[in-house]
Amino acid sequence: MNIQDEISVELNALGARFGAAGKEINNFHVPDHYFQEFPDRLVSLIRLAEMDIDAPIYSKNIPFAVPPGYFESLSSTINEKIKAMDAIVEHSKYPWDAARTHPTYTIPDNYFEQ
Repeated sequence: MNIQDEISVELNALGARFGAAGKEINNFHVPDHYFQEFPDRLVSLIRLAEMDIDAPIYSKNIPFAVPPGYFESLSSTINEKIKAMDAIVEHSKYPWDAARTHPTYTIPDNYFEQ
């Protein structure tokens, strides 16, 4: 008995469906006549879109929108949030400068030489 037969026997004993010898299991299903009908459906959806008619699958509605003036005010909004964060950090127990003088992580001596 070769190795494939041994594996197949073992899988059958365990009740595994995917190892059934000589059986091909197709886990994927495509509706009947899908590939024959697809080109016609695609062309009709494109034509409906060109006619500005909402098709069941294709819609010209934009799912995401940006509020008016968003990009014009974005930089000032970011700067305001940075200034607010700086005010919080400056009055906190651990200012940003302390991170530079007190290292959080250390590396053992000669770590990179090993």
